[in-house]
Amino acid sequence: MTEDNVRKAEEEGYEKRFKLSSTFNTSNMVCFDLNSKIKKYSSAEEILVDFYHKRLEYYGLRKVSYSHATAGQSLTCSNISQMSYRMSLNDCRTRRGSCR
Repeated sequence: MTEDNVRKAEEEGYEKRFKLSSTFNTSNMVCFDLNSKIKKYSSAEEILVDFYHKRLEYYGLRKVSYSHATAGQSLTCSNISQMSYRMSLNDCRTRRGSCR
C-alpha cells in the first residue's frame, strides 16, 4: 500500500475501508429442529432454548469419552514407566551384578 492509500484508510477507518464487519438480518432464521423438520425461529434465543437439552446431553457424552481416553492414556504411561524401571533393574543386574 502506498502512503496515500494508508492515509485514506486511516481517514475512512480500517473497518469500513477493508470491509471487516458487516450486518445481517436475523428476521428470517430457518433451521432444522431436533426432529429434522424445518422450523422458522424468531430469535437466536429461541434456537438456544430449543437445542439446550440436546447440547447438554452431548456435553455429558463428550465428558465421559474424554474421561475414558484420559484413563487409558494414564494406564499406558504407567505400564511404560513400570517396564522401563524393570528393564533398568535387569540391565543393572546383568552389567554390574547388583543395583541399589
